Amino acid sequence: MFGLLLGMQSQAALEVFLSLRRASNQRDALSAAAKHRLDGETKLAFDAVMILYKSLESQRNDLAHGCFGTIENIDDALLWIKIEHHVHFMADAITTEGRGIFRTDRHELLKRNMFVYN
Repeated sequence: MFGLLLGMQSQAALEVFLSLRRASNQRDALSAAAKHRLDGETKLAFDAVMILYKSLESQRNDLAHGCFGTIENIDDALLWIKIEHHVHFMADAITTEGRGIFRTDRHELLKRNMFVYN
């Protein structure tokens, strides 16, 4: 798509695009090129695809960078939580339990943001 928007289908265009390692940089490059090459319905379709792509990228990042776990005695369940929620849980657990304070449900804060896949 990048090569098409630049008006050239070349190995150079492919290599430049692939050198942009972050997906956000790739989206920015595509959007910059599209701004000058597309209009009307084509531009609207491009914008819709880019919104969808950003959503899918976000879902992919959540899975790739989240924390996974299992539940003892439940073989077909997989736990998942966003890394930021897990970090907050760990920081809270370390500081409160380090002061000798133990919650009735030690995993309460973790459970609020956890998903279970069967």
